[in-house]
Amino acid sequence: MSQNNYREMYVSEALEHVETISDALLKLEEEPNKKEHLDLIFRSAHTIKGMSATMGYDDTRELCKNIENIFDNIRKGQEKLTPNLASALFKCIDLLREMIADEKKKVDLKPYLQMLEHPDDAQIDVAEPTNSAKSPTIRVKMLDLDSLVNLVGELVISKMRLEQTLSHNGSDDARQVMTEADRLVTDLQYQSMKLQTCTDRSDL
Repeated sequence: MSQNNYREMYVSEALEHVETISDALLKLEEEPNKKEHLDLIFRSAHTIKGMSATMGYDDTRELCKNIENIFDNIRKGQEKLTPNLASALFKCIDLLREMIADEKKKVDLKPYLQMLEHPDDAQIDVAEPTNSAKSPTIRVKMLDLDSLVNLVGELVISKMRLEQTLSHNGSDDARQVMTEADRLVTDLQYQSMKLQTCTDRSDL
């Protein structure tokens, strides 16, 4: 097998593990005591670390090692997943995704590793990853998403009642406004359902 084929296999499998880490971390924020989320993140980080070491990607290996250590400490009760730590981890996950997709990318890991070690230190600043192979992680609380979808559903019902009212005694101007509102509500309904479908696919 050629080096290019090995590279393609590495990228494909490693990016799958990155998404596993990202999805499991989202779930862990909702269920901080659920061990299976911790174990899943730890295993995926460990796997990427080993694959990267084999391919000679030392920066990727180093970042994965630090992520792995954090979750090992959390599993042992030596560390807690605070909101600041979660935010730092998501930034590192986005960076990890970029590093895997672009083997020529040059990264200064030091501020990222410092951020993981001292997540509450507001002085640590890192550049946001750019040109990501996939969209940056979006953190959505499921309760908030469900509430949004429910509100959109109620809005659709109200829109239908208003349409019925205007069909009987509405002016032309009112019907024109209703047509514009109908388009906006339809777009909102589509976008909210699309977002729900994306999160359902991740089993959030």
